[in-house]
Amino acid sequence: QSNSLQGSIPIEFGNLVQLTTLELDNNFLNGGLPESLAKLSNLMIFSASNNQLTGTISDSIFENLKQLSILDISSNLFSG
Repeated sequence: QSNSLQGSIPIEFGNLVQLTTLELDNNFLNGGLPESLAKLSNLMIFSASNNQLTGTISDSIFENLKQLSILDISSNLFSG
């Protein structure tokens, strides 16, 4: 759902350790995925499709997300 969010994904999201769902689809987010997302060990759904996110996707972000069952980061500008 679009909220017309702009800029990068805040590193402070990594402090929301009880978060189970993070949906950031259809916005104007740019930059990379912050490494701090690796701290969201309770995250089950992460969706950030249809943005302008860039960079490479680090395995280290997702290694700790054992509960993650839905991941959608399609329609971005990732490389590698």
